[in-house]
Amino acid sequence: MFVAGVILFYPPENFAKGGMTMGCIKEDTPRKMRGLKCRECGTYYPLEALHVCELCFGPLEVDYDYDYLRTIVSRQSIESGPPNLWRYKDLLPVEGENLVNLGTGFTPLIKAERLGNRLGLRNLFIKNERLVAR
Repeated sequence: MFVAGVILFYPPENFAKGGMTMGCIKEDTPRKMRGLKCRECGTYYPLEALHVCELCFGPLEVDYDYDYLRTIVSRQSIESGPPNLWRYKDLLPVEGENLVNLGTGFTPLIKAERLGNRLGLRNLFIKNERLVAR
């Protein structure tokens, strides 16, 4: 599985100061994530609130330290997590226990064979977001 991008959590005190910062970055985040890398040209950036390469406008992806992640995350730890995004919390640069859960995740992914055939696609899947896992 690959998780792309950076999730930002802005503590209320940052809003009161009139600005939003990367206050969510955990102390061990630099060990988990080396930085951001452009998928198109390979340019590296430090971990910051940035999602597009300044040189080629390509998307930025997180460059993970997989050797370190193997020491803190396992298939079992993910499988035993809650049935939502937060089962991947150890892979994300967020901290604290007061994380928002809107009940998203684990909605069915359905193969649309007939529609796929009509469109000339062998593997077309539709995500049914109307069914929310609780």
